[in-house]
Amino acid sequence: MFVRSRFRWNVQEVSGSLGDLGTFLPHIVGAITIVRMDPTGILTTFGLFYALSGAFYGVPMAVEPMKAASAAMLIEPMNPGAITGAGLVIGALFLLSA
Repeated sequence: MFVRSRFRWNVQEVSGSLGDLGTFLPHIVGAITIVRMDPTGILTTFGLFYALSGAFYGVPMAVEPMKAASAAMLIEPMNPGAITGAGLVIGALFLLSA
């Protein structure tokens, strides 16, 4: 229903997704260990939003904005609620800009 024709399952897409996972996984581990965020919530939410945004837009979502937000979270002490709010604001800005 939402999938556009430019999205294809091939070796390049799989290798790109694994490359993004390899660069973003340390940020997730940092959020779990340093900020004490719930691993089930983080991994489930990221997985669902990656799948939904890829299906809706027809292309995988870039991880660079999330890496910048998680780097700021690891440097500046924040509580999980503030991090969730920042993620919602970033998501809303990208939704409005599309």
